[in-house]
Amino acid sequence: MTWYDDPQVLFDLETGGIDWDVDEIVTGAVVLVPRAPEGQRGPRPVKVWEWLIAPERDIPQAATDVHGITTAYAREHGKPPARAIEEMVSILAVLLGEGTSPVGFASPGTAGIPLVSAGASADPAFGTALVAGGGTGL
Repeated sequence: MTWYDDPQVLFDLETGGIDWDVDEIVTGAVVLVPRAPEGQRGPRPVKVWEWLIAPERDIPQAATDVHGITTAYAREHGKPPARAIEEMVSILAVLLGEGTSPVGFASPGTAGIPLVSAGASADPAFGTALVAGGGTGL
């Protein structure tokens, strides 16, 4: 079996911009891809957790243009930020604590090309930083 047969947790955020010091998380998603059954290739069923977060500041139009979520919609339908982030971190802590390999997505600048970090399981500090909020905007 190879790394892509192992269980993986994918983590993605949409935000109000690219400045982690000021811009808020608008949505979050955690996707668990279970271990592939021995000798089986192809798609596997996944478990998905999703959050819409009610922002404290207005979502800039440029961010809405990227992810399609308006301030009014997020405030009406979103969870309070602290509650949503606590739920995300709790789920990630459990999954990473079980040895699930983390896979992260990011779009650098305006290139719009997803980056996938699949080797992160080789670095235990990555999981610790992810759950502690280092480099994740949490």
